[in-house]
Amino acid sequence: MGLNEIKIGVPVPYLSDLMLRQIVGDRAATEMVYQGEFVDPIEAGKIGLVDEVLFYDKVETRALQKVTQMAAFPQNAFAAIKANRVEAIHLAYEKNYKVKNEIFLDCWFSPLSQELLTKAAEKF
Repeated sequence: MGLNEIKIGVPVPYLSDLMLRQIVGDRAATEMVYQGEFVDPIEAGKIGLVDEVLFYDKVETRALQKVTQMAAFPQNAFAAIKANRVEAIHLAYEKNYKVKNEIFLDCWFSPLSQELLTKAAEKF
């Protein structure tokens, strides 16, 4: 296998990685981070990355329905649910962010990562 055939990913920020793993699970997150490929809408729905996949003309109506449902929740209950959901992420981030962010920045600004990002940008 030649160098051009080897997939080498760019680093992912620590907080993004934590959030992704909570949303889609460790296995799906690891595959996404290692592969660095886009996830098609159907797969995104299957792994929980999106709530649902809709045709463009249905998005605004559905978004308004979801916002209306969420606004109807008692504020204190909603705040408690949100706090519970983000607590593990918050604790892990606070414990490790300095070291993890230094590692990320060292990787992100490495010549190889910059080369890969340049190549990726050319696709757009």
